[in-house]
Amino acid sequence: MLVSWKSTAILALAAPALLLAACSSSSEEGSTSAAVTTIAVNATDTECTLDQATIASGPVNFAVTNSGSQVTEVYVYGQSGDAFTTVVSEVENIGPGIRRDMSVELAPGTYEIACKPGQTGDGIRASLTVTGNASQNPAASTAALRAIALGINDADTLTGLQGQSANIEEKIEFEVTNSAVAQRIFEVKRPDGSVAGEIEIESGKTGDLTLDLDVAGTWSLIVEGGATETAADFSVS
Repeated sequence: MLVSWKSTAILALAAPALLLAACSSSSEEGSTSAAVTTIAVNATDTECTLDQATIASGPVNFAVTNSGSQVTEVYVYGQSGDAFTTVVSEVENIGPGIRRDMSVELAPGTYEIACKPGQTGDGIRASLTVTGNASQNPAASTAALRAIALGINDADTLTGLQGQSANIEEKIEFEVTNSAVAQRIFEVKRPDGSVAGEIEIESGKTGDLTLDLDVAGTWSLIVEGGATETAADFSVS
């Protein structure tokens, strides 16, 4: 097949223009992403300090530095009733002198950031206020809320789960009553094993955990704090 010099010249002239168009398209797409707010967290054996106490809603990166002498972990807690017990995000096993990042999308509201030296207890807490209009927050779910009542029995297994499932993008409020003899932790994990949320529930009490079920697959509902950890499958389709 013969290619004329005219065709070759046209292709040579068109290539830079195509390259420029591709670069422009990529740049325009990147400019639409939301800006990430970075909060520096300094965790010591006695303090948990944030360099910002008020931020706008949206994606947040917590840059955690462990300046203490113990291995620590840092939690973001959302409010459940009068207490901050709903785990929004967490980063664990931060050794002395180590820096770790924790990224999360925060809707408007009040949160508590907990640093836990020794990785035990309720932690040393700092308050964080997130401003904005929830209706304008792209991360806020508009799905109707559906409650599922569960129980934790003396064998540390979940009751009330039989026949329960959910649809993708559905918002579920797990209402969990702890009938065990001591405090238990109710934890929910996504199909990839990442923690979607958890709450601590005292014996004889009921805790609420509200989640947007944004991924199809088999989620895990876990009970911790007893002699053994138990788990049950929860289908989202």
